[in-house]
Amino acid sequence: MSGNKRNLTPRQRKAVSGLLEGTPVVQVAEIVGVSERTLYRWLGSEEFTAELRKAELQVLDAVGLRLVNLAGAAVDALEIVLENPSTKGASVKRLVAKDILELLLKWRSETILEERILNLERKVFNGK
Repeated sequence: MSGNKRNLTPRQRKAVSGLLEGTPVVQVAEIVGVSERTLYRWLGSEEFTAELRKAELQVLDAVGLRLVNLAGAAVDALEIVLENPSTKGASVKRLVAKDILELLLKWRSETILEERILNLERKVFNGK
């Protein structure tokens, strides 16, 4: 099957959402109204896991975009701390800004790497 969300049942789509929220498998099965065994069978299916991975990537992309949106404020905070290191909370602001920028750069680097790998795989497998 294609891994297309339309091929999942409403219960399977609900299970994907529950799993993305970090709800334990036992509870997701109960919420969805299937046995734990059925949910594990779904997790073993290519179609279900493809949809779960796709949804996970969408969440990660959304997190990355939030980091992008925070980058300006992080740089502003670093600038304020640089101009006046004795500002109240300067060390905390600096650490938070540093964390935001490091996470953003790591996310961006991994995104670029993933894109490059996908492009190479396309060329190898499609002969282009």
